[in-house]
Amino acid sequence: MIRCLLWLCLMAFCVAPTRAAVYAQDEPEEEALLQEGRLSIKFAPFRIAVLRKGRITGTADLQITLQLRDNDEYNELKAKLPQLRSDMVSALSSLSRRRWSVTRPIDPDIVSRYLKPYVDRRVGAGRLDIYVLKALIDPA
Repeated sequence: MIRCLLWLCLMAFCVAPTRAAVYAQDEPEEEALLQEGRLSIKFAPFRIAVLRKGRITGTADLQITLQLRDNDEYNELKAKLPQLRSDMVSALSSLSRRRWSVTRPIDPDIVSRYLKPYVDRRVGAGRLDIYVLKALIDPA
């Protein structure tokens, strides 16, 4: 009995430093995060009606952020924000009629890929990355 208890304590003592080392490697380093330093613009939340056969079946709440690939283009992008928001509302409304249902979750990857041509047409191809931070759908 004592041998089993000693063996168990020895195993716990040997495994504990290994587990700590694995967790320490998984955490991102702060310097790596700070060096990226790309500017981003976070839009006010979009609230889009989900329509099915002309009737409102629910609403979708989306939080979208645009991240610049070149920080020098920030002022130019800031001047185009009203047009970008209008383009995005039109695109999201179209997407809601075609793809969304209150019985399924919204796929953020589909939303960002769908918005990409609209954003590229307004500001130029390859200048922005689109991230969907929140995509919730609520039945009416």
